[in-house]
Amino acid sequence: MRAVIVGAGPTGLYTAIALARRGHQVTVIDRDPGPDRGQWWDRKGVMQFHHPHFFRQQVVDALLAEMPEVWQGLLAAGAVPAILPGQPGVPVGLHCRRVTFERVLRAAVEAVPGVRLRTGHVDEVCGERGRVTGVTVGGQRADADLVIDAGGRGGRLTRALRAPAEGGDCGIAYVSRQYTLLPGATDGPVNMPFGCW
Repeated sequence: MRAVIVGAGPTGLYTAIALARRGHQVTVIDRDPGPDRGQWWDRKGVMQFHHPHFFRQQVVDALLAEMPEVWQGLLAAGAVPAILPGQPGVPVGLHCRRVTFERVLRAAVEAVPGVRLRTGHVDEVCGERGRVTGVTVGGQRADADLVIDAGGRGGRLTRALRAPAEGGDCGIAYVSRQYTLLPGATDGPVNMPFGCW
């Protein structure tokens, strides 16, 4: 099967690896060309890209089940598993900047046969007789048997096909500051798993 994934964020990259490992030909299309040889990466459209993140246990479980080498790559890049007190060795999440997460996943995608990363803007999803047949990218057609929109909440490509969003204010504000512990200092007290190191 030929698949096109629109969006090279965490969901798009993870899905590309999983599909390619099952024998499918995958093209991932994103407007962002990716990091420039390890230099600063200004990921347009992702406001929280350089902020610290807490990836929940579902992400850890999915990585360990499908691609443990990505998990090891994240740890080697400085990501830190969240471990609950009294439960050593059982990660309940992962502390890591999104930029680190995407760099490691992108490097893994580039090493997987059957995946092609393509820079461009997807104009529309194409179809014939009620079936998806591909997408147009900058006016050129990219044929596919499956199109996955992994463009995120702000994505406009399939907005007309989605049900109206439900929700409201969740009561949570996201603010981040960065500190360096003094030599010999221990982590401070926390009361939630996303604070556990």
